[in-house]
Amino acid sequence: MFNIRIAVITTLLTFSSTSFAGDVDLPAQTVKKVKTGWGGEGIYLEFNEGHAPAGCLSKCFFIDRENNHLFSEMLSMVLSAYHAKSKVVVRGNCDSNVNNAVNVTAVDLI
Repeated sequence: MFNIRIAVITTLLTFSSTSFAGDVDLPAQTVKKVKTGWGGEGIYLEFNEGHAPAGCLSKCFFIDRENNHLFSEMLSMVLSAYHAKSKVVVRGNCDSNVNNAVNVTAVDLI
C-alpha cells in the first residue's frame, strides 16, 4: 500500500511540473515583425533576438484576439515598441494551438 501511494504521488508531481509549467518571462527583445493571421485570429510577432520558452516548437509569438481580454492594449504596446525600437518583455507559454506559436499572456514595455 505504501509503495502505491509513493507511485501515485510521484506520478502526480511529474505530470504537474511538466503539464502545468505555466508562463515564462523572456529576456527583453526588440520587435522584428508584427503580422496578422489569415483568419483574423490574432496578431503574430517575431523578435530580433529570437528568445522563446524552452520546449516551444516556434520562435513566432501569438496574441489571441478571442481569448485575451487585453488584446487591444497588448497590440498597442507592441506597435509602440516597434516604432520606438524599444524592447519588450513578453510573458508566454507553449500552449498555443495556432501554428505552434508561443501564446503571449502579457507584454511589458522596457
